[in-house]
This record gives sequence, C-alpha cells and structure tokens, in this order.
Amino acid sequence: MLDLNSTPASGGRETDFHPALRVAEAPPARDRIGEIADWVLANVPWTVPVPDWPCFHDRWPLLSRRDLAAVEAELQRRGAALDAPGADLDAMAARLTGRTTCCAAAADWLTLNLAAAITDPEFVRRFSLLSRAELILAAIEHRRRIVERLSGGEPRATR
Repeated sequence: MLDLNSTPASGGRETDFHPALRVAEAPPARDRIGEIADWVLANVPWTVPVPDWPCFHDRWPLLSRRDLAAVEAELQRRGAALDAPGADLDAMAARLTGRTTCCAAAADWLTLNLAAAITDPEFVRRFSLLSRAELILAAIEHRRRIVERLSGGEPRATR
C-alpha cells in the first residue's frame, strides 16, 4: 500500500508537483488578498473594473467570488484611508509605484482645473490608463499642492 506520509526516496516524484500545490505552504488568505490588492493597484487601470481587466484572470485564475469581494473591500479600505483625518500620505505614497511623468501630468491637470474632479470627461480621456496606484500618487501630489497653496508656500514645480 502507498504511504502518502513517507518522504520519497532520491529521484522520487515529489519534485514533479508544483510548489503552489502544497496546501500546507499556502499563504494565509489575508496575505493573499493583500498581495492581490497590491497587484491590482499597480497593474489595473483605475477606469476598468477589476474582473473586466483581462490580465487579472490570467494572473489570478480561479479566484472565487468571495475572494474577489475581499479584494474589492481591501481596495475600498485603502482608498478610504486616503481621506482619513491625519492620514500619513507620505507613508502611503512610499508604498506605491508608478510612472512619475504620468502621475505628475495628472496632478498638474488637477491643479490647473481645481473645479474639476477625476470624473471629468477630459481627465478620464487623458488619464484613463493610469493604474490605481498612479492615480493615488497623482491625488496625493495634488493634495500636497493645495495644502502648500493654502499655507502660503510656493507650490513645487513638476519635474
């Protein structure tokens, strides 16, 4: 009879299995949801619903509806943290990556069009392919500029 608990001898078939198949080594669900949310922030355009981005299902196949809902909730939580009183925007920005020139261009547009929002059709036309992280970085930079302007400081120039 086959002993499933035994260690295979040298040359055994254990190495034929992909490491992801070892359930005991799978990351906790909370870590996995955070990892997926990090990937979404960096890779999925902000104008595209997560499940509609074709690369999402390639990267995260067979994600359950419950896991997808948990990812959406994590993204919402992170978004709400931006507006929380006393939010450390510098710390948030330090954890995000994006194309600096694109983030700066979006922040410039928002600064020049103070009455507009990211839902403005012109903003969407110009910046619809920004990742969620890039949009957040642009919003943080825009917010910094407003605070500097209100405090009487000179706004920083975009590089």
